[in-house]
Amino acid sequence: MKLDNTAGHWGAVAKSLHWAIAALVLIQLPLGFYARMQKEAMVAAVDMSRIEDVTAIFDLHKSIGIVIGLLVITRIVWRLTHYVPPLSGELPAYMRALAHLTHWALYALLIALPASGYVISVGSHIEIDFFYLFHIPNLFEVSEAARQTAETVHMVCVWMLVAFTVLHIGAALFHHFALKDDTMVKILPAFLGGRGGPMKPFKD
Repeated sequence: MKLDNTAGHWGAVAKSLHWAIAALVLIQLPLGFYARMQKEAMVAAVDMSRIEDVTAIFDLHKSIGIVIGLLVITRIVWRLTHYVPPLSGELPAYMRALAHLTHWALYALLIALPASGYVISVGSHIEIDFFYLFHIPNLFEVSEAARQTAETVHMVCVWMLVAFTVLHIGAALFHHFALKDDTMVKILPAFLGGRGGPMKPFKD
């Protein structure tokens, strides 16, 4: 498979970044909700004996979030510096605009989430134990008001991410099964029927 994109397919770099981010997001969302539930249960029970376990879950959540943020930044840089395959099919202007909006909204959310998460950690005076390998230091001071704002931003972004992810997946399925164009074929890995070469007409 070619590394770079062509008119008929996304290259190996774009595909790898896309599916790596997708897989991590599918892990990250339930992990985040689980971590929050464990923290709330611990606080409600006034039982701090599990603080190390809960902290470890949050550290894993934060570590994955940082990786996602770095991958998304890499994805954006790659997209801005390389050829982007055109949208498939004869789509009306509003559908094309919605497709671009969804992509860039996902990028923005996947950067805002780890950024706001880091601000929450700094405001809580907690250093992030990055995959239990090393600690990421708190690089600046964060007031209590800023920390609370970051928590609100984080939760709003989480639910927006859920909504845009569902929209993104739904749109991909709509293209594949209803419009019967090659939108999904261009981004799928080769072992799942993805295209790795020049553009070909989509077939049932």
